[in-house]
Amino acid sequence: MENNRNPDNGESVDVVETGLLMWRVSGAKTNSEKLDPVFEIEPSYLHSNRDPHFFQMFITRVIELLEGDLPSEGEDCTFCKYLNKRTTAMGGLIPKEGVRV
Repeated sequence: MENNRNPDNGESVDVVETGLLMWRVSGAKTNSEKLDPVFEIEPSYLHSNRDPHFFQMFITRVIELLEGDLPSEGEDCTFCKYLNKRTTAMGGLIPKEGVRV
């Protein structure tokens, strides 16, 4: 069991387990009244052993992905389909190129 030796405030606590809580967008649609996005998600949890070196490499790759260029549109991409429908519904007011996830 690891110990949280540097809490922001209060007493330290034992860390029982580490992992990543993740959400995968499994579907997207538009609220017909407000054109607001409605996302369907599938949550999952990935247990991980404590490995600061691996975590640093992993989080660096995640940041590079998030800050990088948007991928090309795919035929099976539900988010791409949602963006196309929303852009059409909004009369082109929201350019797809300007949307970041």
